[in-house]
Amino acid sequence: MPRRAMNPTPQINSSPAKVPDDLSGLDRAIMLLGECAKHELKTGPRRELIELIGDYPPNGVTAAAWKRQLRQLRSEEAWLLGARSAQ
Repeated sequence: MPRRAMNPTPQINSSPAKVPDDLSGLDRAIMLLGECAKHELKTGPRRELIELIGDYPPNGVTAAAWKRQLRQLRSEEAWLLGARSAQ
């Protein structure tokens, strides 16, 4: 009996092309990626997301992965800012 070929899992680029320079841009990108994970964004928000992160996720799974990545960076940045202000 021949072995059944396994379907390869599609590769997901787990991080966006670029990260916004400031916290407000980072927060906005996180919010837009959350919306993008649920449904296609309209033209204006889509353009804004591309300006912020340099790309548009090809599907909701990728949008969710990018959002997780940016949220992790956001929490690390917030921690660093807190540590700097305590000095």
